[in-house]
Amino acid sequence: LAATTDDLQTIVDDNPGTAVADKVDDGISQLQTALAELEKNPPDAQAAMGTLEGAVGDLEAALGLDPALDAQIEGLIGQLVAVARQLATAAIQSAIDQGGDPTFIAEAQGFLAEGDTLRDAGSPKDAVAKYKDALAKAESAVG
Repeated sequence: LAATTDDLQTIVDDNPGTAVADKVDDGISQLQTALAELEKNPPDAQAAMGTLEGAVGDLEAALGLDPALDAQIEGLIGQLVAVARQLATAAIQSAIDQGGDPTFIAEAQGFLAEGDTLRDAGSPKDAVAKYKDALAKAESAVG
């Protein structure tokens, strides 16, 4: 997330005072919050996922404001979606490893699959929301 934040900051620095810079800056704030949640001991992955979802929404709102930046922003959105998927996958694997409730694990895996479908359909914010659901269900599987 730190590298993505740096890349987003470059967009802001290169486009001061523009609408796209404002939206991207909002996304940076969300990412900084997500990083802080993940650095806690223990990490608060659910809170991080919520702010990742917000960051993706902010970046989606930046699309079309400066078409020359859209491809770059879309790539960064893709990175954030991949991070969200990694968090969900890790939570599911942890639930499996800890012998968590199989019904909850199956539900988490279903949410993960729904997120993948949404990601592939070009709905990144909705995909992150499903990954957030998968993470929450996986964490519930172990109590």
